[in-house]
Amino acid sequence: MMNSDVAMIPVAHKRRWVDEPVAESPVLIKAGTDFITLHREAGLLHTENWVNKDTSLFTPLIEDTSLRIRAFDQITYPCNHARQTFFVGDAGEKYTGTVAGRVIHLWKYSSSRERLCVARSILCTDDALYDELWRALTCF
Repeated sequence: MMNSDVAMIPVAHKRRWVDEPVAESPVLIKAGTDFITLHREAGLLHTENWVNKDTSLFTPLIEDTSLRIRAFDQITYPCNHARQTFFVGDAGEKYTGTVAGRVIHLWKYSSSRERLCVARSILCTDDALYDELWRALTCF
């Protein structure tokens, strides 16, 4: 019977048992070379209607979301990673309050507007979560 807390790590052509669990990211999974998956349990907030910091409402992810990173033309990390206050809402997009966090913007070119526009913004209220997302995005 195999213990679920024990990981098998291949060494050369043999396998050995290790008493340490394999560290898996609870937040991001790289699915191929172009995608990352954001898990809804991670506590990330997002908006696809970014106007500015004072009018945009962030809502929680209600399902796991895969993003094709190469589909975005630009990724920005505003204010040198500084924490700011943002409006948040529930899954029904009703305002519930404000939270402090750091945001990452994913931009696409709009041919109708002839300029870059924010296609999605991701808000991290946890610094470790932000760092993990930032590291994953800088790999692309």
